[in-house]
Amino acid sequence: MKQIVIAGGGFAGVNAALQLDKNLPKSAEVQITLVNRYPYHLAPAYLYEVATSPEELTTMAQLKQSIVLPLDEIFAGARVKVHKAEITQIDAERREVALEGGKLNYDYLVLALGSTSNFYGIPGADKYAIPLKTLRDSLAVRNRIQFLLDAHRMDMTKKAIRIVVAGGGFAGVELAGELKGLLDFLSWKENYPRHKLEILVVEGTNGLMPGMDEFVGRDVYRRLKSLGCEIMLNSMISSVDENFIEFKGGEKISYDCLVWTAGVKASQAPFADLSKIDMDRGGRLATNGTFQLEQYPNIFSAGDEACYLDKKGKPLPGTARQAIDQGKYIGRALAQIVQNKKPPLYECKTYGYIVPVGGKWAIFRTPRFYMKGFLPYLARQIAWFHYFWTIVGFSRALQISILENRLYGRNDD
Repeated sequence: MKQIVIAGGGFAGVNAALQLDKNLPKSAEVQITLVNRYPYHLAPAYLYEVATSPEELTTMAQLKQSIVLPLDEIFAGARVKVHKAEITQIDAERREVALEGGKLNYDYLVLALGSTSNFYGIPGADKYAIPLKTLRDSLAVRNRIQFLLDAHRMDMTKKAIRIVVAGGGFAGVELAGELKGLLDFLSWKENYPRHKLEILVVEGTNGLMPGMDEFVGRDVYRRLKSLGCEIMLNSMISSVDENFIEFKGGEKISYDCLVWTAGVKASQAPFADLSKIDMDRGGRLATNGTFQLEQYPNIFSAGDEACYLDKKGKPLPGTARQAIDQGKYIGRALAQIVQNKKPPLYECKTYGYIVPVGGKWAIFRTPRFYMKGFLPYLARQIAWFHYFWTIVGFSRALQISILENRLYGRNDD
């Protein structure tokens, strides 16, 4: 019996497993095992919503239900065994995956371990900043802000409570835009002067949404300013301590809560021997036209962990839509390989993106289309409903969408 191990329960891993099960004949002698450190699949696009949801209006159970799906629920009825464990080592020569409490042998391995926050070696950043990559991170942001209000509610000497968002990309502007609603609510609840609650976005380049079209960055800038956010561009952070951020020019600013959305890096697959593994400068695994490693064609890589070059020689972007598509392709391709067939090469696709920036307002950008306002916000809701539909069915997706709208819609008014 062929043993297929999929490492990672994110967008790429889950969709690879579903497509593999779907495309393999029922008679195929194959065991599919998905290994993930958590027993659930996380929808990270909603982490900023959790971070900005008032405690009085939501419960912990509701928040969790809105952005995580149990892996056992996703794979109910599928030939996929879920194994909750941390991968400690991969021996590509012996075809073994070592876990905290044992090991798994494999004939084929799919690596989809995702990414982690990148602090770029900046002193103090990893110690004092709160990342925004997990459900726990989101709750830490929310709890920190609530703590600050509780601590300074009666402190008339405190000039202002400053929340700094480091990074003006997707996650940073989404969080900054949504923070306004949370701070408005907390100001009312705690009877704390609203003008003493500051949101500051710090970006190292000369514009928000770096890598995107300049007009997108300009519109996001105007939107955040209209929401009362302050923005510092061309501001490269050089060090962080418990109370201050220092920039390369020597300037220092104080902060009370620092959220780190300034970048991510590929999660390092713990290979026993890296000498035969090709990686790019960012630590991503170099793959061929079928997402296989050249040195080990029985190992596939997808999502943030993979470096797949398009026709122009540029790596595919690390977006959720790309990870979903790559995972689906690997599932189909691997099903053909198991049946001794040659899969077609992956066809690169250019996807648009939607970025919500506070309230029921978003930007929608495709190569041929650009829109901003309420309709892109609505399109995003529909897109995520469709995604949940593809992995857990219509009825369950509808339940999740209704819950999300009930929990987070109040902060979007």
